[in-house]
Amino acid sequence: MSKHKYDDEFRKQIVDIVESNVKTVKEIAGEYGLPVQTIHSWVRKYKNSSSFRDEDQLTPEQKEIRELKKKIKQIEEENEILKKATAIFSRLTK
Repeated sequence: MSKHKYDDEFRKQIVDIVESNVKTVKEIAGEYGLPVQTIHSWVRKYKNSSSFRDEDQLTPEQKEIRELKKKIKQIEEENEILKKATAIFSRLTK
C-alpha cells in the first residue's frame, strides 16, 4: 500500500469541489483517483480548523498535554545526565 503526499493547495481544491456540490464525493474520488475516505477526512479537517495539518486539529487541552509530555521527557533526560555526572564526580573525590 503506497502512501501519497498531496500538497495543501491540491487538498483545498478537492475540498472546494466537494463544497460546491457539483459532484458527489464518489465522483470526485473516481476522477482524481483518491479514496473516498481520504476526501471525507480532508473536508472534515478543513471545516474544523481551515488546515490539513494534524497538529491544528488538536484541542487546547491536547496541545497542552503534548507540550507537557515533551517537558517531562526533557527533564527525565536532564535527570539522567545529572545522575551520571554525580557518579563521576563522587568517584573523583574519593
